[in-house]
Amino acid sequence: MIEIVLNLKNHCIETEFKRIYDKLIYKYFKAKPEEREDIEAKIKLFERLLKDLNFSELRSSHPPLAG
Repeated sequence: MIEIVLNLKNHCIETEFKRIYDKLIYKYFKAKPEEREDIEAKIKLFERLLKDLNFSELRSSHPPLAG
């Protein structure tokens, strides 16, 4: 199971997901080959979340996710 820790103090959930995704990409290229498989799975997860989630609806229906 993948645990996701969100920091929504200064920005919304969409921005946080983009930040996490960018950090994972950076981490992937710095990682040793044996560490990349786990990071790649997380990257794929965030690609899917960023593509499929309706962030506007999430922010409006759950105010804490609006940042």
